[in-house]
Amino acid sequence: MQQLSLGTIEVLGLPAAVEAADVALKTADVKLIGYETTDGMGMVAVKIEGQVSAVQAAVAAASAAAARV
Repeated sequence: MQQLSLGTIEVLGLPAAVEAADVALKTADVKLIGYETTDGMGMVAVKIEGQVSAVQAAVAAASAAAARV
């Protein structure tokens, strides 16, 4: 059985969340679980899953991309 890891990227606003998800999925072999609003102030969490190393690479790339939005 394959061990999967969960990764979350929390960003401000939907455009940054879409950018983070796009970059994460293109960077590594991860699967998008979904988006979730985390509070009433516009914070959105992007959830991904995959192998540990893939999730780490995807989260790092997505965080950098979302910071530029």
